[in-house]
Amino acid sequence: GEEPAAKRPRKGEAAGEVAAAPLLDEPCRMGPQVFATAEQAFNYFSKLLMSFSPNQDLNEYEHRVLEDLLRRGHPEVERKVGAGLEAFQVRNHAE
Repeated sequence: GEEPAAKRPRKGEAAGEVAAAPLLDEPCRMGPQVFATAEQAFNYFSKLLMSFSPNQDLNEYEHRVLEDLLRRGHPEVERKVGAGLEAFQVRNHAE
């Protein structure tokens, strides 16, 4: 039979080799930004959150990346976007 998916080598790694970050089946494009690995995307967004001051509008490039991410992944995108997006900002939210 076939090996369980967890034991098969991922794209870009040899049998028995542990990849530093799993490669995506194909590059993931969000707006103008392309990510080859999930770790690369995670690091990009983590750095983005730390590089802008609270309540500062993100630049047009980052706006395009985040808008694409929002439209692809938010469970209630129509409610979230409404009539359109004016700007993205990093905000601190009390829990």
